[in-house]
Amino acid sequence: MDLLFIIMLRVVWLIPVLLFIGFILSLADPHSSWAVTRLLTKVSDPYMRRVRGLLPTIGMLDLSPFLVFILAWIVQYLLRMLFPL
Repeated sequence: MDLLFIIMLRVVWLIPVLLFIGFILSLADPHSSWAVTRLLTKVSDPYMRRVRGLLPTIGMLDLSPFLVFILAWIVQYLLRMLFPL
């Protein structure tokens, strides 16, 4: 059970990290011509599509990554509360 908990915790931790790396790479490669940028987009897009409609955009600013960061933090907190080591 501890191994499953650690795997779940690492996956939940990895999602915001991949989003942040994808954000940084998208600044350097705005047209997604690099393979790494396309890979990170394919990995993070399913999570972003699910929350993209929940928050309104402010001009050109999409607030859905902030919601994903907050939700990942809440899930990590709940996992640590439910399964203390």
